[in-house]
Amino acid sequence: MSLLLRSSENLHDELFRRVLAAPVTTFFDVTPVGRILNRFSNDLDQMDSLLPQQWQNFVQNISLSVGGFIVCALASYWIGLSYIPVIAALAVTGFYFKKTSREVKRLEGISRSPVYNLLDETLNGVQTIRAFKMQSRFEQMNADAVDENASFFFVYWAAGRWLAVRLDTLSVVVIFVVSLYLVATKGQLGTLLSGISLVYALMLTSMVQSSVRDVDRTDNAMTSVERILHFREIPQEEDSLDASPVNNTLWPSQGAIRFDNLQLKYRPELPLVLCGVTMSVGGGEKLGICGRTGAGKSSLMIALFRICGFESGTIRIDSVDVQKTRYYSVDRFETTSTRLVNTWMLTFGQS
Repeated sequence: MSLLLRSSENLHDELFRRVLAAPVTTFFDVTPVGRILNRFSNDLDQMDSLLPQQWQNFVQNISLSVGGFIVCALASYWIGLSYIPVIAALAVTGFYFKKTSREVKRLEGISRSPVYNLLDETLNGVQTIRAFKMQSRFEQMNADAVDENASFFFVYWAAGRWLAVRLDTLSVVVIFVVSLYLVATKGQLGTLLSGISLVYALMLTSMVQSSVRDVDRTDNAMTSVERILHFREIPQEEDSLDASPVNNTLWPSQGAIRFDNLQLKYRPELPLVLCGVTMSVGGGEKLGICGRTGAGKSSLMIALFRICGFESGTIRIDSVDVQKTRYYSVDRFETTSTRLVNTWMLTFGQS
């Protein structure tokens, strides 16, 4: 149990570090917020709570099943032999069920992300939704997202009932075979051994059923671990080891900026948003950049603070190439600069 908890803690810490170091343009811009929330909420809960519990139950039930089988086999090897085909049938049924159950559980986990994403978007834009009287539309969107998630959840539990019917049927067969053998032998085993055989037959079938269910639940909980491990492949921000920090505590002293043939694209498959920008800004100057939507105004700031990597060209701040410095050195410039974002508002009397 402690090993599982330590593994869960290590995976959480690694997941947290990978997400914090993920690039904005290639991860956060293309990954819904609901998916990230799902990893840090439901998937981590499955890994922290459900997985250790199911694993402990599985080990306990398997141990009891093996012990019960040994007792029945010692009482009469014919009873022990009768368990072999039943246990084989239970295993085949369990593995057949596990294939469907695992995929349905994976789809259920995937369909939960849009619910979290819609909730986050609704909370962030609640004023706009109310202003345009779109409450009913978003209520319907939320109902549709919840219904889709609930449909997979219903199918998962319906499949569990399918398994339960077949396991109960096999259990009845085992009890019937043991009872028939005890009656057919006319007390040859004795009262004590007959009672022990029947009691352990009841217990063994129950334990084997629980073991099959625990295997399925453990496997389903591992789908959450699979999704968490997928986040370990998140690309990290490129901060080369040979880049050196700016040791001068006075940098930037003047704040002069020079763009030299700068080309930038947000992702490799997208077109360039800055095509060969070359300009100079003197230290202490106030600069206003105007243009239509998509002209590249915000892209200049994104390039300046290295939120996105360059295709070519350089940006120098007081003759220091920002691409050859560590990120926290550029953050020092960001804390000493002032910028006005392009958020607009209309006041009364404007046209």
